[in-house]
Amino acid sequence: MNSSRDALIEQLWPRMMGFTRRMQAGMAGGLGPLAVLNLTVPQAMALFRLAERPRTIGELQEATGRSQAATSHGVAALEKKKLVARGTDPEDARRTVVQLTPRARGLLGQVEGLRVKTFEEVMAPVPTELLQRLDRAFTDLLQAMEPK
Repeated sequence: MNSSRDALIEQLWPRMMGFTRRMQAGMAGGLGPLAVLNLTVPQAMALFRLAERPRTIGELQEATGRSQAATSHGVAALEKKKLVARGTDPEDARRTVVQLTPRARGLLGQVEGLRVKTFEEVMAPVPTELLQRLDRAFTDLLQAMEPK
């Protein structure tokens, strides 16, 4: 083991946690449009995963880390709120696909707009040069973390 690398990672951890806390505190209002829907965290996670693309229950289960029963129950609750709809998979008629309704897409668009706005507000005091360095660092970090 590389002790200087381990020490650096240990030093980095509280800084990352401090950054995360500041971001979460500054952006807490970004989920406002979803709050009125009384969604559980797994239901909100499912909506954001479905915003990426329609999914089968099994794919949604895998993407959210929930059991099949919990995923099916969550989808049923989202259907009652008219946020998702089930349909037949065009590639395999035996499978059911879950997708967002236009209402859900509109709500998620509002949420994303608020999240971007609050992110801009949180980052406003950060100098441009530091933002550029942060952008390069995150780009490099994400590339280094890619599975090989």
